[in-house]
Amino acid sequence: MVGAPAFVSFIVLYALVQTTLDIKAGKESDYLFICSAATLFATLLFTIPLSAGAVRQGLEMSAMYLSWFQVVYVLIMLAGIFLLWGFSAFVSKKGMDWKYYPGVLIFISISGILFLRMFSAEYYAFIVEGLRFFSGKGEYISTIAEAVPLFLTGQGKLTFSAVLGSFGPSFLVALAGFFLLILESKSEKSKPECIFFLVWTLFYAYLALSQRRFTYLFAVNVSILTAYTLMILLDSLDFEKEVRKLVKPGKKTEKNSESIPQTGKKVSLKTRSKSKIRQGTESKGKTAEPDYFKLVSGVALIGFVFVSSIWIGVAFAKDATSIGPEWQDSLEWLEASTPETSYYLEPSETPEYGVLSWWDYGNWIVYVGKRPAVSNNFQTGVEDSANFFLTDSEEEAKTIIEKLNIKYIITDTLMAEGKFSAITEIAGKNISDYYEIGTVKENTGLRTVVTPKKAFLHTQIYKLHKLDGTSLGNFRLVHESAMNTTENESGKENTVKVFEYVKGATFSGTVNPNETVMATLELRSNTGRTFVYQKGDVADEKGLFEITVPYSTESTGNGVHATSDYSLTAGENSTLTEVQVTENDILNGSRIELNIPD
Repeated sequence: MVGAPAFVSFIVLYALVQTTLDIKAGKESDYLFICSAATLFATLLFTIPLSAGAVRQGLEMSAMYLSWFQVVYVLIMLAGIFLLWGFSAFVSKKGMDWKYYPGVLIFISISGILFLRMFSAEYYAFIVEGLRFFSGKGEYISTIAEAVPLFLTGQGKLTFSAVLGSFGPSFLVALAGFFLLILESKSEKSKPECIFFLVWTLFYAYLALSQRRFTYLFAVNVSILTAYTLMILLDSLDFEKEVRKLVKPGKKTEKNSESIPQTGKKVSLKTRSKSKIRQGTESKGKTAEPDYFKLVSGVALIGFVFVSSIWIGVAFAKDATSIGPEWQDSLEWLEASTPETSYYLEPSETPEYGVLSWWDYGNWIVYVGKRPAVSNNFQTGVEDSANFFLTDSEEEAKTIIEKLNIKYIITDTLMAEGKFSAITEIAGKNISDYYEIGTVKENTGLRTVVTPKKAFLHTQIYKLHKLDGTSLGNFRLVHESAMNTTENESGKENTVKVFEYVKGATFSGTVNPNETVMATLELRSNTGRTFVYQKGDVADEKGLFEITVPYSTESTGNGVHATSDYSLTAGENSTLTEVQVTENDILNGSRIELNIPD
């Protein structure tokens, strides 16, 4: 896990906090350093063979992939533990004020980072990028929906839906438990494990508050705190005792059996008489009837937490798979109908070709389609994807495709609509360059109106998804989703389309100078939808023209196929019909010379 070093660092962070408290209380901290060093050493024993087995040529130092970086990082943490240990012994021996301990160590840590900046820019960059990532300021963080702060919407407005959707009422119960635990940690009975849990909870709470996707880590702490709060509340109600009364009704109240001495010593007559009198009085007491108020209150508390949690769990379990039917259909087609590749699970190796889509769908392409994805959910390759979908030049799009050896491109409606703003942001553009955003007044209030600009109509994503690539010469539609039932963020049906990058066959010939030549072909998709492909060119001053087309006129079964031959029109009246193109012509980039009659 890319973030694993941060969790390893937590061990050192806790050691610093706990040692500071121990020095303040005048306690020894040897136990703490022995446990911490053993933990990190065990981590090192696992990390060394894994890194050695995965390392590539050279001494690669990468925080993104398994490399020697992780080994060195754990060694640095081990060194930090021994530094804490040695300095704590020094402070205790000299009788220094406890405040010197955290102050000096924080100063040393900052100095170490600055020293690292001067002598190892690579390691310094790893640390800075890691800190920025966990503070919610990573390079692409703002474009990731699940990286939005827990209590904020993507537009920066306050919301409680995310926290309630993840934890339900348990979050409020856990919050109460956290403050109760703080009170307990201030008592003389406080133990190191209590401090450990508090620091751990604060650490994970910060992660969840800064990026809501980390609620899956914070869920452990919420569960423990919820249980802790319930335990205290149920104990205050004597809930267990009342349940026992309910299970065994009518039982007399049991008083002290020690009222009758059970030793082997002689008991005086006076003492025995007093015991009998006490027994007689107690035996006449009321029967042990349960306190129904306490029982009902306890059940209500349990139900308040468990029923809501179960309800949330069942709702998640019954929810449809995260892969929509349109994507499932298209990716299953991708696996069954495209050439197999090697290394789709090995990003360090080079496969025969790659598949380009937006990073949100990268892991789906790998998992369901079993094909290598150019950009994935770790946000690798996102700049290339963004630049490809935003470019208004087919030549620039081809340059990106050929650089990355891409064979297939997958688009969906969301990429051309809701996700388009993220694409523009990563590409270094402004959404206002592509959409006119305004408001109109209606009877129900103000409504936001988004109108696409000319620049949007020229983007590659628009030409592919909205126009089926009908104006492009090297991209052809090969599949579209058969099920259009899932509504996207805009309330419209979602459609997934798969395009193939091909060399294309090139029509060439001579017509009148500066005359427009248009090639036309009728097509039918795998869903039965018909559309028309048209690609044109303006002849030069000598009358020469070239038109590259991506579709053959040969039948390809139930897939996207031509229902006519090509026809070429020059000017208003010159037309050449029944032009046939084979699949080999398309794949090999053949040139077809044509003579369009006047």
